[in-house]
Amino acid sequence: GAKPASLARGVIRLDTRGDTVGTWANVRVDSLDLAGLASGLKGLPLVGAFAGDVDVRGYADSLRVDVDLGGPAGRVRGGGVFTVLPPHVAVRQLNVTVGAFDLATVHPGWPASHLLGRVTGAFDTDTLRAPRAAFVIALDSSDLGGTALDSVRAWVAAGDSIVRTDSTIVGAPGLRLRAEGGLRLAGVAGDSLIIRAHTDS
Repeated sequence: GAKPASLARGVIRLDTRGDTVGTWANVRVDSLDLAGLASGLKGLPLVGAFAGDVDVRGYADSLRVDVDLGGPAGRVRGGGVFTVLPPHVAVRQLNVTVGAFDLATVHPGWPASHLLGRVTGAFDTDTLRAPRAAFVIALDSSDLGGTALDSVRAWVAAGDSIVRTDSTIVGAPGLRLRAEGGLRLAGVAGDSLIIRAHTDS
């Protein structure tokens, strides 16, 4: 069926003279529909919509995107530099803050949440190599699936089917967790994740 429309008002300029398309846009989005944007992502049925400002500058191999969006799922501010040359898709210099963000509102299989924090990092994927990613996640005074979180600080990297963390620290009322190590998502097991817990009692 037809995908929901995303409505935007503003100025858009395209440069199609070369092999790589350039886009410069400063628009006000009335309805940025996630279902339409994620239609090409198999197994990721995102739902919901956002409204706000979107600024795009550059060519598809180095496209700067900045957003200030809000909706039923919460608020998202920030941006990054994107490469959109399928099958090569990447983002670097990602720096995004979220406010009162509810994961369940954008994906039916994700837990209800109230997240306040920031995500920075980079992601790169291509058909000739496994996806690679490195993120720093910092949450303050949040709730995830009914569990209150005082703070979360995580340094996470992924590549070659292994997810690693140099340090993940989770603070919750009466509890403090620290994790380090790696988990192999495919292939022969050989990595380990060490979790240490400290309680107030």
